[in-house]
Amino acid sequence: MDDAGPLKRHIAITLSLLAVLAAGLAIAQHDAGTKESTTARETTRAAVRALRANVDVVAGRGVEGRRRAEARKVDAARDTLRQRALATTRITWNTRSTQYTTVIAVLAAALFFVGYALVVDGPLRPYSFGLGVATGIFAAAWGAWIFHLPIPETPTRAIDAAARATVLSAGGRPGEAVAGFSRAIAADGDYGAAFLGRSRARLLAANPDYPVSGAFTARGDRASRLAIGDAEQAQALDPGKDLLGPGLIALQAFFAGRMDEALTATQSAMAINPHVPDAWLLRGAAQLARGDRGGADASLTRGMGLATAGGASERARRVAANALTELAWVAHDRPRRAADARRAADRIVAAETAATLRRPVEATAPAGAIVRVTGLRWSAARLRLRLAWDRLPPGTALTAVAYERPLPRGAWTQPSALALFLAVSGSGARDIAAPAARVCRPTAVRVDVFLDGARVGTTTGPGVAPTC
Repeated sequence: MDDAGPLKRHIAITLSLLAVLAAGLAIAQHDAGTKESTTARETTRAAVRALRANVDVVAGRGVEGRRRAEARKVDAARDTLRQRALATTRITWNTRSTQYTTVIAVLAAALFFVGYALVVDGPLRPYSFGLGVATGIFAAAWGAWIFHLPIPETPTRAIDAAARATVLSAGGRPGEAVAGFSRAIAADGDYGAAFLGRSRARLLAANPDYPVSGAFTARGDRASRLAIGDAEQAQALDPGKDLLGPGLIALQAFFAGRMDEALTATQSAMAINPHVPDAWLLRGAAQLARGDRGGADASLTRGMGLATAGGASERARRVAANALTELAWVAHDRPRRAADARRAADRIVAAETAATLRRPVEATAPAGAIVRVTGLRWSAARLRLRLAWDRLPPGTALTAVAYERPLPRGAWTQPSALALFLAVSGSGARDIAAPAARVCRPTAVRVDVFLDGARVGTTTGPGVAPTC
């Protein structure tokens, strides 16, 4: 009687089982690929609808009633969110299909080892069979694990709620937006975009002037903690996908004085995209607050280089204004770092002046030049002043950067709209009345004046009674 007979029967049965498993995995792989293709087509259709909806919003601007215009914006936001949700689903199906392909390759190795056990004699037969069985069990377990992984599918009601909340947030109603995003989260507790939207809405609700002036005026730490918690949850649900999450964490941690947390968040943002100037500039301010002058200089230089790489622009001005506001906060909150913060701010102004006037500046003021700021005050929702100059050499770069103090004895903030860049000569003057509506009206105002990138004077003026 052949002693190998029973083992051969086991090998034959195992081969049959592995063949059935291979067929099942092939079916699962084909199903995943088909669903990936179907979802890809739906994603494309949603993207087209989102594009059309956004074009309709722009085309209808100014000619539609408020209710109709808001409905169009909700439609555009809904289509955009739907497209993003479908894209996540498609990527997951694609990943699953690829994983099944890998498992099938592993199963092929198991079939080889078991099949080899049929033809080999001697002591190698049980070893080959055992290796094949072990590999087959591993492949079966891996396939089962893949099959039970969840496929993200965002419910329509969650997308609808998030779309309405997005429009409310953009329309200056962040408190209502927080409630709207909370409804979206209640409909789908794994909806990362809703957590991210609620984080931003909470920031805006606590700091109503931030979109126009960059001012952080929240009192207490609770709102900041809630917003950071939402952003962290969004990151956990969609890791490494969106800069907004780590950006919100970094920004709020910075203004709450938690510099280590801010630095960690900026590092996370740079891991996603290292070419965003805002992250570098915020990182530089946080490093300066911690006393790391060398690191701060490098980060601030890199950030301004990225911001001004394409020359002057509204975007570059806004980035520079945020950086100046952050440095002003360092000077206020960390008095020992005030001189360093001022020098860093001067370098930013010099870099921005050079980019705006499209020529280098020496950061050295012309000898004998005179610049005066008079009549500086805040009145009727306007910053008013008179800027006069005398004895300026031809083509002198004159820069005036205005700050405001939204809270009594608080930090200064530098709104992007309150800066002037000129190339002037000889003598002259300009009366300035810049409109600037605020929720937190300035309790004091300040103008820093620079000639050829060098600070030559600072003038402060009165504001109004505090409203925050």
